[in-house]
Amino acid sequence: MRDNTLTIEGLIKLLETEGFRPDAYCINCGSPNERYCLFFNSDNGAFEYFYCERGEKFDFTSFSDEAEACEYFLQILRKSTTARSFT
Repeated sequence: MRDNTLTIEGLIKLLETEGFRPDAYCINCGSPNERYCLFFNSDNGAFEYFYCERGEKFDFTSFSDEAEACEYFLQILRKSTTARSFT
């Protein structure tokens, strides 16, 4: 049986495949402005989702499970009207 659990590595590949703009999101890269962020906090072992705007974190959500955090992040981006590339 194959394990289909989504990981950070798999999420990054999926975001590229689905045509999301790299400047619309940030994975493990701090708090850049105007981006959806998913960050692994090594201090507490949590995966943290937030939207960063003007240095402020909005819609902060914390997960103890990597797959749950990745699925949540993917769904947020899929619902966004601005995160995909239009070519």
